[in-house]
Amino acid sequence: METIKNIIFENLQDKLYQRIKKKKPNKKYWLTIIIPVRGRVEFLTPLIVSLKKSICNYNRKVNIIVVEESKTSQHKEICKINNVDYFFIESDNFYFNKSLCNNSGAILYKNSEYFLFHDLDCLVKDDFIKNIFENIEKKGVNCIQTFNRRRVLYFNEEQTEKIKNGEIQINEIDDSDLKVGDCCAPGGSILIKNSLFFEVGGYDPELFYGWSPEDLFFWDKIESMESIGITDNPKNEIYHMYHKPQNLNKEQMVNSEEKLNLYESIKKEYLTEIIKIKKEIIGNYI
Repeated sequence: METIKNIIFENLQDKLYQRIKKKKPNKKYWLTIIIPVRGRVEFLTPLIVSLKKSICNYNRKVNIIVVEESKTSQHKEICKINNVDYFFIESDNFYFNKSLCNNSGAILYKNSEYFLFHDLDCLVKDDFIKNIFENIEKKGVNCIQTFNRRRVLYFNEEQTEKIKNGEIQINEIDDSDLKVGDCCAPGGSILIKNSLFFEVGGYDPELFYGWSPEDLFFWDKIESMESIGITDNPKNEIYHMYHKPQNLNKEQMVNSEEKLNLYESIKKEYLTEIIKIKKEIIGNYI
């Protein structure tokens, strides 16, 4: 455990979190939607449009923040055009750190009642947010997967291009015409109550980055404390836009294998201890 603890503190982004902590506290929202990004700029506008339609169908105060971690800013202008918040983490790291983006967004909007962490390439329909909170009320949970199964629906390349170009809207496509994806790891789109997020110590960017099981470990931490709901009554789907499969090079494959091995070992032996350490650490920034 001492080795894991050292890794956490060696990789802790203290300067970044301190910078965020010093920022003027943001308004209190019922829900803050946090979108972690690097690259795939063409997906951002369709996602914002679909989320905003869903927000319009819900009568609570909701905002969106895009958190970008990269060498140079690519998404800022799109956020400005679409009137959503934006936060940039300058980084020359080869591996994208999605978990760092998620934690940064949550600390920035620490006054929000709920956080929704949502992947850039997943669109939603108009009742998406309303359905989530109907399920939360029925099930009495503090965390919920925002779609109704461990599978997403996939647009093909032609459908994705038409959506990106504004030629068709997501609601015009029949679900039965879409490919159902293979069973995937939990994550991609998950909503959690503020208090539970900080109770489990948030995500773990110190341990997991690149092609790694950051979502799975976050899920495990939550499930070690309480059950996670599924948005199945009424049900939601999320719609994955087409992009070429990521072909990992040798270095990426080695990193991915190392992270999977790390996940398996700490999940079995150190889950509770890591939650305690991370809860204390992230508590220093809120």
